[in-house]
Amino acid sequence: FDDAAALWAGNRAVAEAFFPGAGLGGLRVGGPADLSVLDYDPWTPLSGDNLLGHVLYGGLGPRVRDVLCGGRWVLRAGTFPQLPSDLGDLSARAREAARALWDRRQAPSL
Repeated sequence: FDDAAALWAGNRAVAEAFFPGAGLGGLRVGGPADLSVLDYDPWTPLSGDNLLGHVLYGGLGPRVRDVLCGGRWVLRAGTFPQLPSDLGDLSARAREAARALWDRRQAPSL
């Protein structure tokens, strides 16, 4: 997996270029813990020879399944664990706020 090693090393170099000294771009105990997991089902066989192509081009359409930010799951199995399981009231309030915003946007300016 030479491509995977190059990609991993590049990830660390890019992180260091944008955030010098932050210790980003690697996995270590006590380090920043941000991670995304995609639900990826490749259309072609996956091997060490074509891993980089799958990483670069295959991830354009998959669904994000899990997201870890700062060591805390913000998306787990496609759901937001910090939100209530019944979003009825929250959804109704969001629709009401969107309608009010739309009405203000459509109002003629003076």
